[in-house]
Amino acid sequence: MKKGQFAFEFIMTYGWVFMGILIAIGALYYFGVFNPTKFVPDRCFFGNQMVCQDYQLSTGEAKLEIRNNYGKAINISKVWAVTDEQEIINTETGGRCGLPASPGWLKIAPGGTGEIACTPFEGGFAFTTRDKPNIRFTIEFFRGDLPGSPRHNITGELFTAVT
Repeated sequence: MKKGQFAFEFIMTYGWVFMGILIAIGALYYFGVFNPTKFVPDRCFFGNQMVCQDYQLSTGEAKLEIRNNYGKAINISKVWAVTDEQEIINTETGGRCGLPASPGWLKIAPGGTGEIACTPFEGGFAFTTRDKPNIRFTIEFFRGDLPGSPRHNITGELFTAVT
C-alpha cells in the first residue's frame, strides 16, 4: 500500500465522521440548544419604589402591572421603550400605552397597582415568538396629591420571551 493511498483512505473515512459531527452541531444550533438567552430567567425590574408585579410581551403589545410603593399617589404621564436597536414605544410620537385620554395620565394610589398596556409604532414589534428581547422602559410620573409637582423619570428593564 502506498503512502498516498493510505492518506486518501484515512481522509475519506474520518472525513465522513467529521462531516456527521458538523451536521449534528448545525442541527443543535438550529433548534436553539446553543442560545444562551434560553437559560437566563425572565425579569422585570423598576426598583423598589415602583415594582413590576406582572408582565407579558406579545408581538403586538407589552403589558406591565406596576405597584406604587412611594407612599403617595402618583400619576404616570409618559412611557418610552427602547431596545438595543431602536426606540419602539414613545407616547409622544406615535406609540400608545393605554394612558387615559382624559386627564392624560394613569393614577395609581399608594400601595395600589396600575396596568400599562403599550402598543408600538406602526408595524408592530420586530420580535417573533420565542424571542427574548431586552427592553428598557422609561416612565415619567409626578405626585398625584400636589398640583404642579415636578415630573420624575424611572427606568426599568423587561426581559422576557415573546408569546
